[in-house]
Amino acid sequence: MTNVLNIESPKNLKSWLKSTFEKSLGQAIDLELATGLCLNEIALTVKEKAHDEASLKLYAYLVIKLSQALSRGEVCIELSHVYDLSQKTGVFNKDLESYLQCYATVHTLSLADGAESLKQLSETNPYDLVVNYPLVVMQGRLYFSRYWFYQQQVFYSISTRLHSVSDQTQVQIQTETEAKTKELSNTLQTLFVQDAKKETAQPDWQMIAAANACLNRFSVITGGPGTGKTTTVTRLLAALISQQPNLRIALAAPTGKAAARLVESILAAKAKLAQTFPLAAKIPVTSFTLHRLLGWRPDGFSYNHKKTLPYDLVIVDEASMVDLPMMAQLMEALATNTRLILLGDKDQLASVEAGSVLGDLCDSGVMVNGYHAHGLQGERAKQLEALCGMEQGYLNDYIETNAPLMANSLTQLRVSHRFTHDSGIGKLAAAVNAGQFSQVQQSFTQYDDIHCYTNLAAPFSKDLTIQTREAEFAWQQQVINGYSQYLQAIEQGESPYQVLQLFNKFQLLCALRQGSSGLQALNDRVQSLLQNRGLLNIDNHQGSGFNNSSEQSRWYVGRPVMISRNDYELNLFNGDIGIAMMVESKVGGIAEGMADGKKGKKELRVCFATEDTSANSSADPSAHAQPNVRQLLPTRLPSHETAFAMTVHKSQGSEFADVALVLPDNHSPVISRELIYTAITRGKKSFSLYSNDEVLAAGVNSQIERASGLRDLLFKSVI
Repeated sequence: MTNVLNIESPKNLKSWLKSTFEKSLGQAIDLELATGLCLNEIALTVKEKAHDEASLKLYAYLVIKLSQALSRGEVCIELSHVYDLSQKTGVFNKDLESYLQCYATVHTLSLADGAESLKQLSETNPYDLVVNYPLVVMQGRLYFSRYWFYQQQVFYSISTRLHSVSDQTQVQIQTETEAKTKELSNTLQTLFVQDAKKETAQPDWQMIAAANACLNRFSVITGGPGTGKTTTVTRLLAALISQQPNLRIALAAPTGKAAARLVESILAAKAKLAQTFPLAAKIPVTSFTLHRLLGWRPDGFSYNHKKTLPYDLVIVDEASMVDLPMMAQLMEALATNTRLILLGDKDQLASVEAGSVLGDLCDSGVMVNGYHAHGLQGERAKQLEALCGMEQGYLNDYIETNAPLMANSLTQLRVSHRFTHDSGIGKLAAAVNAGQFSQVQQSFTQYDDIHCYTNLAAPFSKDLTIQTREAEFAWQQQVINGYSQYLQAIEQGESPYQVLQLFNKFQLLCALRQGSSGLQALNDRVQSLLQNRGLLNIDNHQGSGFNNSSEQSRWYVGRPVMISRNDYELNLFNGDIGIAMMVESKVGGIAEGMADGKKGKKELRVCFATEDTSANSSADPSAHAQPNVRQLLPTRLPSHETAFAMTVHKSQGSEFADVALVLPDNHSPVISRELIYTAITRGKKSFSLYSNDEVLAAGVNSQIERASGLRDLLFKSVI
């Protein structure tokens, strides 16, 4: 090698890297990380093999690219997709492998033996694979070792469950008592009784999903809004409880709001089920956030591979929001025999942090037999036909030739029960999801529950077109109509719970945080609009309990806030929404003055609906259905922000009667098909969009693809 570098200090190395990759550096952390790992590589390299300029430049550039990919939510980089490699480093892609093998801090994991190597990898506990290298190369992808380890934890946990089911269920239906199998079949057919008026052009996918989950130790049930995921799971729970009455069950979701919605849905489905199925009483009505389920502590989680969760079945809703590290932690904490069921919409936005786990598990984008979902293996189709009381061969059209084993764990619910044939929201969501911009435009002209206006004008703009004026008028009316109900309820002295329910009827969404159509600007505009219309009195701070005017100016009656940092002591979580109201002060949870019949002194409190139902256990299961509101002093809140508007990412796990999405006047990489689809499907009754055609078209045609090796491990190879 030539041009050997003599880097004498970290400062010199950082300066060299900065000058070399000045235009490629995104954030300061990229440079710091590249500097640290380069120094580590230099220190561990034998002097006789000192790196030349090209070698060190290549190493640093790969670290920078990997750091940038991680900031975009990707867990690795595809080495074949680093198209500017030779331009930036002077090294050609054909020589990349030989360079990587020379680095002391890069571990290359070869799967040269194909299926045999992969099978061995799937059977090896990740803790037996721990490598003392900061970087790992496997299947043409470069990982930071931590994220490679997370991926292996998920792969190992799923593979273990897939193979155990594969080995057992081949003979399970035959060797178990026929009476027990027939009992399960009868239970499923009773729970999913066919409506005489129901069209039977398609199989009952809800029953198939439940039957499939009964056969699996790992299952994924995916589907769009209104396809009946929680209804299916409630009936599935009833079927499993009929087989094992003392089944220990945990319900969980990524956020407190999503956990609460899961319980609400199950309570509604359970109430209907209880009329004909007595064992429905055993279906749990408490839920956890994932952090609480796993016992989060400042130094880690209480539950892990050494101390596993005490449950036979764990169900996680809104799984699209779960990032790779959290999914790995969950799967590590499961006992060997614990069954795991994931629910979610694979087409929604992926997690904010690294990974797109649900999309990988569903092999999003695959097309089999003319449908965007994998088919079944032939043997599994026969088992499902038997359990569901179907004629032999009824599922032949849904069999996939050479289907991967993972396909047996997937069921996609394909029929929406929320959106009827005359619903624009359902048609619009489907058009966006298919990337058909012309159909998107057409949908807005055909249905009454969806509306499209041009983008909003920037504040203080003078030259407004007719279309812009129409958009401004429509937006203002929608905001006033949407938020006046909860503000009037406060004025009329309605209960905090009722106020919170009314606030959730309408939500203003945005894609960005900054800019004239961003989060901060929209919140300011809504606040000013409502104040000008007399719906807010921001100058009224009586009883707010603050010591200075700067603090007081942030608080007023009716201010909605969203928590932006988890606080486990207060049981408040990122995404929780509260509203500031004047309420009677409480001591020990009891309003002051109640004992002598006098009303207590009122003070400004922020009221939150109790979300994580596990935080308030009760001996009486029905107690969890009762509304519960917590009232906290504003000074006690962790980091928070005004929430008249929220980003689409923050809206995941929530539903509102009416939704409005405001997009900026110029396209941003953040605006994607998944973001627009997620925003549309937050609305149950109506959806309004404020965007120009250029931004909308670019968003509909832009699809998020996050690099990951998990999908290939599960689907592209035979294991």
